[in-house]
Order: sequence, then C-alpha cells, then structure tokens
Amino acid sequence: MKFNAAQRSVFGSKIMDSLEREEREERESAMPSMRVACARWSSASIPYGWHALVHGTPGDVVRAVEAVGHLGNSLVIDHMARVAVSEAALARQLDNVCALLRNESVWIKVSGVDRITAGDLDAPQARTILEHLLAVAPTRAIWGTDWPHPNLSYPVPDDRALLGWLQAAAGNESLLRAVLSENPSRLYG
Repeated sequence: MKFNAAQRSVFGSKIMDSLEREEREERESAMPSMRVACARWSSASIPYGWHALVHGTPGDVVRAVEAVGHLGNSLVIDHMARVAVSEAALARQLDNVCALLRNESVWIKVSGVDRITAGDLDAPQARTILEHLLAVAPTRAIWGTDWPHPNLSYPVPDDRALLGWLQAAAGNESLLRAVLSENPSRLYG
C-alpha cells in the first residue's frame, strides 16, 4: 500500500514506511498482520467518517486499539471491554481499558452489563466498573440494548431491566442524557 503525502503528514512518515515494509513482508507470508489490516481499513474508511467497533476480551481490546488507535479513526470499545467481574485480574484489566480511554478517539459502549456479570444485574462490581469508565470518558460513552442478545450462557435479559440498571448506576440525569443521547449524536452525527 502506498500512502500519499497527506496521509504521511497525518500518520508520520516513519509509521507509513514501517507499514509499507510490513505489508511487503506480509504479502510474502500471505497472512496480513493486525497492524497492516487495520491500516488498510483506516485509510479506506477515514474519508467516510467511519469508526471501528472493537469487541473482545480485555486483552484483545488492548491489542486492537494499540494497532489502530493512532490511525485517525474513532474506535468504540463494545460491552464495557468485557471486563468480567469474576476475573481475578479485574483491577488490572479495568486500569488497562481506562488507559485506552484517555485517547480522545477511543469511545466506550457501556452496554452489556449482563455480559460482564453472567446475567447478575445486582453485582456491585458492575457499578464500580461503570463508574470508572464514565469518570474517564463521560463525553465518549454510549449505550445500546445488545438486542437480540446472542451467544449467552444464561437467560436473555429484559432490555427494560438493562436500561433501568444504567439509569440507577449512572448517578445523575445529565450523565445519563449524555450517554443515551448527546454522545451518540456526536459520534454518529
């Protein structure tokens, strides 16, 4: 992939040279790396104002954001980065995700509380996770129902209960309005 002068000035010549070199090496091995695949996607999507939705385990999310986070697209981390309340490494995983959110192009979707609690909407750690994420990125947090709730190992949650959880956990009306209306309006235009 050849980058034009404007792309080189935005992304930096050293990065572009590195990506071009990686692409040559990847062509030879016929398996594109995440960095090369992300660079291809980013350069093709920037003119359209598209963003990427990153969905995976906390480790996968960190690797994906590190691969594409500097390329100029907005990134939305889905399902609160799937930081599971049952994980022994909860604090470290949450710190890693909050560090990603310090990048102004990274957003967080604070839906999927059921996914991080295995369906237990009363898990107190879930509210703590939400509070940390909203403290770091209150103007870059959005929400969605996750309907029809695919790939669950527990009963499908009631969307009204999920929204009720968010309303209670957000803590105040202005933050709730930002998450449900103002922030998505800015992201999606």
